[in-house]
Amino acid sequence: MDNSKQNERLSILAPSLYLLNLLILPGIAFLILLYLFIKYRDSSDPVARIQIQQNFYASIIAGIAILGISFVIILIGGLSSMYSWMVMLIYFVSIHATLVLFGALALAKGINHQTFIYPGLSRLSKDTNTG
Repeated sequence: MDNSKQNERLSILAPSLYLLNLLILPGIAFLILLYLFIKYRDSSDPVARIQIQQNFYASIIAGIAILGISFVIILIGGLSSMYSWMVMLIYFVSIHATLVLFGALALAKGINHQTFIYPGLSRLSKDTNTG
């Protein structure tokens, strides 16, 4: 496979794995994304590199946001409080939907071989002016 086709596939694969991690295969898709991040983080193609970096970091932050904050809500309110469960459920559904929407936008950009910079993650990519 030539290098340009591989870079196009990487720019689609990274957000696809991010979405798979959120929706269908949590953990497994993240491990595959981790492998891609380690292998291609210094890729010569800036679009593929930024897509891999952004989706890897977004997956970490998504895990912290979903699991960490949900745990804190239960820790503060207790397992037996219906208000804790109500707040956690509203938080979980809202943040999860937002993260999936960002993943869909990243995938749309990746299909067009453009970069997508997640809100708040612009400093993590060296060349954010691509795409």
